[in-house]
Amino acid sequence: MVAEAARRFVRRLPTNDLIGVFALPRGVFLSPTADRFAVGRALDSAIGVQNIHQGQYHLTASEVVDITAADGDMLPAVLAAPGRGSQVVSPTVSNDTLQQVQLRECRSTVDRTCTMGIVLEAQSTSRLYEEAADATMSSLDDMLRLLSTYPAARRTVVLISGGIPVSDRQGGWHNDGGQARQLGHSAARANATVYSLHVDRGYGGANSAEARRPRQGTARERELEEMLLGEFATASGGALISSATGSPDAALDRLLVETSAYYLLGVAPDALDLDGNTHSLKVNVAAKGTSVRSRQYVLLPKAR
Repeated sequence: MVAEAARRFVRRLPTNDLIGVFALPRGVFLSPTADRFAVGRALDSAIGVQNIHQGQYHLTASEVVDITAADGDMLPAVLAAPGRGSQVVSPTVSNDTLQQVQLRECRSTVDRTCTMGIVLEAQSTSRLYEEAADATMSSLDDMLRLLSTYPAARRTVVLISGGIPVSDRQGGWHNDGGQARQLGHSAARANATVYSLHVDRGYGGANSAEARRPRQGTARERELEEMLLGEFATASGGALISSATGSPDAALDRLLVETSAYYLLGVAPDALDLDGNTHSLKVNVAAKGTSVRSRQYVLLPKAR
């Protein structure tokens, strides 16, 4: 469904546009080309990294975040719980999310073996989320650096993603915006604008048979998956566009409208600013009721 939508999107682009296909973090790689047949073959071959494997306890991203954010001592507390065999007299860990998962997956809050399994799975899934986010962001940065070597006046990157879960807790992975700012700098060097299209299957997944029970809080799941996508798209002057239907057609239609015209602004920097580095940039307009999309960073060449 996504590949078909991407092909329809390509067919509507101007024939003189150069199009490249990159599957992040690892996959098909097609340098920008005017050969639409080659682009179609690349889209057929592009296979994105699958979502993190659903574990035994069917943990959502928000459950992983909340369980692993419990002061870092969740597992020691479970191991220290009193009781015989797999049963504990009373839970020694106070965590609402953990207790909800216990009731869903263990049918009680006193099964220590089941509780240990939940905590261990949350910790391992948290590491997988972080590694996946690192790999995707690093590959996107490499792609932007590569694009900067191609002769073009303006570049648009369309990232179609099923979501990149990150933590919204203080001290959690990727919640400080550092990588998004770095990608904003790379986009400025490449003269590129990034649009993130989140193909959200959260509602269907949350209420599927595999989810055991209909789950609440899908809005937060979506926020966790879109947080990083939105941050680096905004930093580059683009936007996050969400599709809740499982198909990106409507989102791609909106993207075509947004990129069909643009204003080209110039600045007169001070001579001291001509240092070959990126600088923060903010654009405001006097018109009310308007949305302004502009790059947050601009590359100023060294003075000659």
